[in-house]
Amino acid sequence: MVSPTKAQIEAVAQKIRTTLGATAYIPLPERQRMSLEEPPMKASIWVSRTSFIAPKDEEDGIRHLLSQAITTLGSQEASITVPAACDIDVQWTGFKPSTDAGDLGPALCSEKVKYDSLMKDTRTSMTVFFIYGGAL
Repeated sequence: MVSPTKAQIEAVAQKIRTTLGATAYIPLPERQRMSLEEPPMKASIWVSRTSFIAPKDEEDGIRHLLSQAITTLGSQEASITVPAACDIDVQWTGFKPSTDAGDLGPALCSEKVKYDSLMKDTRTSMTVFFIYGGAL
């Protein structure tokens, strides 16, 4: 296999620079910031976001009940550490009739207004629950 020469590499780099133009360079921190922003929803979909706040850890809380169930059902030699409860961010989504594909809809209205509009346009009582995760 023949390795490219320095002149060939510089020629390719120059071709890429001229093709992409001067605006192609964006510093890495800026790219990272841009990747964290959620673009507004387009098309015929309602999206309403909310958060469920984690309950305070109490003696009869969910962590205690989970730990108690595992201890009762498991072997006595095993030990576990139950993680702390955390807030859950969710989004309700649904079909939005009579909108254009590029319509941003009421992007500036409150999440409550979006949820109420979603429920007004809902024709069935069916709910599909998706669970997806990521790094915390």
